[in-house]
Amino acid sequence: MKMLYDTRDARYESIVRKHADRLPEYGHPMVRAGWYPLVEAMLNQVARDHPTVIFSRIQAGGGWLHVDIDNGSRPFDPIRDHRLSRLIQNFVTLSLSTCEECGSHHGRHVDATAHGCGTSMNRTLCEECVPVFADLAVTALGRPKKESCNA
Repeated sequence: MKMLYDTRDARYESIVRKHADRLPEYGHPMVRAGWYPLVEAMLNQVARDHPTVIFSRIQAGGGWLHVDIDNGSRPFDPIRDHRLSRLIQNFVTLSLSTCEECGSHHGRHVDATAHGCGTSMNRTLCEECVPVFADLAVTALGRPKKESCNA
């Protein structure tokens, strides 16, 4: 199991090919494999319900999914725009309980500072994937487990 973004994954490549016209111009979705199904479902639903929408950002950060829409592609009609915002917020909310690594729906917020990392490394992980994250933090940072960032 890896904790790094692996953009060579076949599923990732399939998502990028299918939704290339909707993805950010200068970058693809930056999420871990556990969120691929979540992002794919969001892209599929947006493509079906709002075919002109283009994303300016789809990325994991701090343990939740960040999604931005290119303003020029937003629905002009306020009701349709509100529906789009609610649809995206639903997927962002789902990210808060979906493990970024394995896709389990038993994810919880993991405070990276407890593992010696900064808050930008916070994750949503299930209990099985937390130890892998802790080991990665120790290896990557060369710090003992549980070291405070303020030390």
